[in-house]
Amino acid sequence: MRPRPYEAKHQAPPAAQAADARARAKTTIRESDLRGHLINEISLEDADWVSALGEWWWDVRVPGDGWEEARHDVVVVPAGRLLCEVVDAAGERVPLVDVRVVGAEGNPYFCWAKVDDEGVLRVTGLFPGAYQIEANEAALRYPVVGRVVVRAGREVRGMLVWPRTAEEQE
Repeated sequence: MRPRPYEAKHQAPPAAQAADARARAKTTIRESDLRGHLINEISLEDADWVSALGEWWWDVRVPGDGWEEARHDVVVVPAGRLLCEVVDAAGERVPLVDVRVVGAEGNPYFCWAKVDDEGVLRVTGLFPGAYQIEANEAALRYPVVGRVVVRAGREVRGMLVWPRTAEEQE
């Protein structure tokens, strides 16, 4: 007997449902174990919604007999956003540099981002929590150029001062 197809269903919290907002999720059958159970990987695809617990994906074991159901509830909240001007010590915008956005204070988030050609850093899909922004410069030992706290559904705006390179300091 073939198993029934498994469909992941994720719903936004009641307040968000009232606004008719829904988080989209992607389900991928990753592998099966020796007993025929399927291991489904579930990940959120929508940059407007994130897990309230700061998780990116979940593995859910689906029984292989096709008759039992597997359920995994996820609480989602509106994602936060970061919008910062990146300037040098003279106040001039610094375009096209790379940064690392790293979760702080127990926040597991990590991503690479690139400052656009106008010297603005834009990052979406952030979990609520504390972050530090680091210059992605190995020669400078990845200095922290800013710290922010992101709240659900809010945009954090600010200015980051880019560190001078060794050549510029001489």
